[in-house]
Amino acid sequence: MSTLLDAARTHPRRASAVAIALGGGLALLLGWLGASDAVYTAQQVPYLISGGLGGLFLLGLATTLWVSEDLRDQAGEIEALMQLARSLAPGATDADAAR
Repeated sequence: MSTLLDAARTHPRRASAVAIALGGGLALLLGWLGASDAVYTAQQVPYLISGGLGGLFLLGLATTLWVSEDLRDQAGEIEALMQLARSLAPGATDADAAR
């Protein structure tokens, strides 16, 4: 349990993404269960809107949070590589590295 809490503290966006994705999956499930009990199409529309669209929105938000954390990790790795390159070639500039 402590490893999950440590991971949530280290990567709060990923922890939020997982929680939001679970909420989105639950919304989709509840929307489907509600719509499957309704006989008429007019009775299914509220479940489609609240469960279906709301669930898809939450899943999209979770994906955005997860990808933004990945990009943040990659930016840190690139910065570490740039610092290593600067330490190996102290006279070089960033413009020289771009060539």
